[in-house]
Amino acid sequence: MLDHEEEVRRKDYELLKEIAGDEVANRYAGKENYSMRRAALAIQRYSVVNFAKRKPIDFTMITIMALLLGFIFIWKYITF
Repeated sequence: MLDHEEEVRRKDYELLKEIAGDEVANRYAGKENYSMRRAALAIQRYSVVNFAKRKPIDFTMITIMALLLGFIFIWKYITF
């Protein structure tokens, strides 16, 4: 079982290193302080940040659409 956990930690480390760099990879997926939940949230956070940096117009349009749809669904829930 430990081999599987170590393999998952190593893959998370490599992915974080590619996405956000060595410092972030060591902080979230280092051997001393690895938490699968924290590593997953860091991967998700830095993936969104990298997408926003690469394509700011697409990111803005997606954000506006998500907020608009969320507002519509909440409004329909309140009014019914």
